[in-house]
Amino acid sequence: MATTETLFAVGLHRPVYFWGGPTTVMMNRLKFMDAPVNESVHLEAHTARAARRLADAGFNWAYLMYNWGFPPEQDAVQWGSFRRAVDVFHRAGLRVFGYVQLSNCVYAGSHVEEGWYARDPRGRFIHYYTGRYMTCWLHPAWREQLARRVREVVEAGADGVFLDNPWMGLHPLSLFDTWVTGAGCYCDRCQAAYGRSIPEQLDPQHPDTQQYLTWRTGVVWQLIGELADLARSLRPTVVVAENVYDAINCNHYAEFGVDLRAAARVSDVVMIEDHSFPRLAADGAPVVNSITCKAARAWSGGRPVTTDPYIAGIGFDPVYTPRQFQRAVAEGAACGATTIVKGTEFFDPRDGGFTLLTGEPFGPEREALAQIHRWLEAHADLYADSRPASPLAVYFPYDALPFDWRYAAPLTFAACQALLVDGLPYRIVGPGPWVGVEALILPPGQSEGLVRQLAEFTAAGGRAIALGEERPGAELVWARERPATPVLQRHPGLCAAFGRGALALFRAYFSHRLFRGLLDRTHVTQRVLQGGAAYNPLFRVPPLAERAALRAALGGLVTPRIEAERSVLIEWWRRGDIEQLHLVNYADHPQPVTVHLPWAVSARLLSPDAEETVSLIGRSLKLSLDVYTVLVWEGGACAAD
Repeated sequence: MATTETLFAVGLHRPVYFWGGPTTVMMNRLKFMDAPVNESVHLEAHTARAARRLADAGFNWAYLMYNWGFPPEQDAVQWGSFRRAVDVFHRAGLRVFGYVQLSNCVYAGSHVEEGWYARDPRGRFIHYYTGRYMTCWLHPAWREQLARRVREVVEAGADGVFLDNPWMGLHPLSLFDTWVTGAGCYCDRCQAAYGRSIPEQLDPQHPDTQQYLTWRTGVVWQLIGELADLARSLRPTVVVAENVYDAINCNHYAEFGVDLRAAARVSDVVMIEDHSFPRLAADGAPVVNSITCKAARAWSGGRPVTTDPYIAGIGFDPVYTPRQFQRAVAEGAACGATTIVKGTEFFDPRDGGFTLLTGEPFGPEREALAQIHRWLEAHADLYADSRPASPLAVYFPYDALPFDWRYAAPLTFAACQALLVDGLPYRIVGPGPWVGVEALILPPGQSEGLVRQLAEFTAAGGRAIALGEERPGAELVWARERPATPVLQRHPGLCAAFGRGALALFRAYFSHRLFRGLLDRTHVTQRVLQGGAAYNPLFRVPPLAERAALRAALGGLVTPRIEAERSVLIEWWRRGDIEQLHLVNYADHPQPVTVHLPWAVSARLLSPDAEETVSLIGRSLKLSLDVYTVLVWEGGACAAD
């Protein structure tokens, strides 16, 4: 049996999200209020024809739907379809993750009689989406239900169990930088387990809020750990993953109880679904998934990392173009992570509404994916045992962000965006060793052991650059005052009134078709409910003067640099004596780029975009970058230097 390191290695793990089967048709119609669905492509999803199309596109893992949370009298047909699909996909050469819905169920049939629903502060059910309500993770019947589903997935022969939507109850709704509602479940069982009154208004700076949200997170991840242990006890070779939803780009530890560190402890692979599909925004600013990939790797203790990025979000994206698919896969690989290709929940008029990647119109997209997947498979040795080589690093303060998000997160992302648009390769580090780092950029926030580690770093000659506020031994750039307390937070009565209104609108969105349509057309859904990256201010590029100040603080740091008209990702890796520069083009067209090096090299250019290998010699290497290119050379300067 392969180890998890090889199972999930870049190039060897080529997965696809692929929700199909009979209840997926039902769910799309329920969730999106009778939106048109291509039934045939969804019913074909578990057949040999669909499996072969995915295999031909280079995939070797598929996330398949086992249960959406329909009552058993409706879900049984899906369970049978899944069991047959496992065998079908195995024969086609694909391993299978089986999907288990963790946090909600469909309110219909026998589920109407269940008592496991989470409650808001006024005792009402909490919407997950239309026709579905959140469940209480402390309710014994719900815990038993989840254990049964995990057991059934393993007994069906699946290679992995995928636990989706790992949060409990209400997530706080925000208005004007203020949480205006509570969070979690307010049922009597949860109140008793917490041992004190669960706060209905939340202030991230207040110890009572921090204590409660930390407790809620513990409840969630204790149960996930038990389910993971159950799966492995049934078959030790089964692997486990859960959706660590948008753990980097949003404050989802505090808002949802999503904990990247806990996921790394209980999972075989850390999987993050987010809204940061790589591209350029309308103003030219790069929206990137590279920050998520690198930060997650820094905080995952060596666990493999996979991500599943979206553009607008579920139900709002058409099937991505061939180039978009290739860029997303390439960006993940360049950062040492695997991209899970979204192959489902597309709404595309070319194929009759809700459809899948295996739909008839999408042959060119599958061919493009096959091209880059086969290339990654053939060049998997590029990524095996490679280590970050850049001497420039940004410390990602994951454990300090949840309760200091408004101050620390913008500075953290601004530093990453500044380095990217200035063409500098940088790594992201966390609490692990900073081997080879010469210059370290430090956003605000204290982490356990950081003071000691920073003192040792500077004592050894490392250069520390502080953002926002001063730190001992560090040069301060981008000084920032802490943001003022929001108006609503200063007026609890007003905040509570806004909270009641926000919850009413929240419920109306899932209940009334016309209101849903209005919010969707005006992009409120992406801005408020789904956190779409196009509306995420964290991806703004800092002004030129601030970028110049940061570059000046770096001094004469010796590192490659890329020059291009539009933003290009540059990642520097080292494998033994072999140096690698990975270049990913965020633009929608090929562009000329120049790679400036501190020394002359004789480099080979490897790319899935071209069949031939090209060689370049010198300190300034000019090339045409289509989607993805890797420059490879032996360490040290060549004779031309």
